[in-house]
Amino acid sequence: MSRNFFSIETEKVINAPIDAVWSVIKATGNYMTWNSFMTAIEGDFQVNHKVKISMRLSDKRTISFTATCLKVDPPHEMRWEATLIAASLFKGEHYIRLVKINDDQTRLIHAEDYSGLLAYPLKWLGQTMLRESFERMNEDLTRQF
Repeated sequence: MSRNFFSIETEKVINAPIDAVWSVIKATGNYMTWNSFMTAIEGDFQVNHKVKISMRLSDKRTISFTATCLKVDPPHEMRWEATLIAASLFKGEHYIRLVKINDDQTRLIHAEDYSGLLAYPLKWLGQTMLRESFERMNEDLTRQF
């Protein structure tokens, strides 16, 4: 397993029960209706299954890639990874974690760990843009409740 070069982690308190928040994030077919960052996901989040993800970054560029689901633990966490050619070149491990605060509030932890040779220039050239994109999705999700 390769060592992470850098990580982006964002958090947001959502005024909704954990099961309601989970219902929105697991419904991949609805992402285009509410999510301005992950604008499309083809496939369902199931362990070892592939999903095709399209992301619109804060600079308005759209990128698409195929990821492998690593973990699906309803209603607490989903995690997937994508590599570019090989993990030693570039690997991003993205996760969404939900923590129940009380019956009406959920803490969203939305993050990604980056490793591989291409993570070095990404850190210096794209870290702020990626953080802004994650935070935009967090706000989009909050507006669903």
